[in-house]
Amino acid sequence: MKKTVTVVAFKKNKVLLVEHLDDSDHPNGTCGLPGGRPEGNEEDIDAAKREFKQETGMKVVKEDLEKLPTTYKATISRKNRKSQEMVMEVFYAKKYTGTLKESTETRPKWVLIRQVGSLPLLPNVLNAIKEAFALYC
Repeated sequence: MKKTVTVVAFKKNKVLLVEHLDDSDHPNGTCGLPGGRPEGNEEDIDAAKREFKQETGMKVVKEDLEKLPTTYKATISRKNRKSQEMVMEVFYAKKYTGTLKESTETRPKWVLIRQVGSLPLLPNVLNAIKEAFALYC
């Protein structure tokens, strides 16, 4: 089973999501939390920090990341490949800096929390947002 790490960040009544674009492994238009897979022997928290910057253009330091208690599991659909069984570790960003920057893989955007459920989401994204909101907001 493959592992992915993601980051939940809030701003007032909004949450930061990324819309997947042409160069992403996820189907175009699906939305998820900023994140990706750890590389080599990279620690989960370091991967979360790196992926947050790569997918959003914003920075977070390790001291401002807190791991959520729940580890999520799901089958994820991929472009040009079979679906994969994935484990998702989620970190909450207490603070972050910078401005949003689009890449060839993702378009980051602040979404009103009450509108998240109406978007085409990757599995467990809504559950992770609800858990982080309940714990930290």
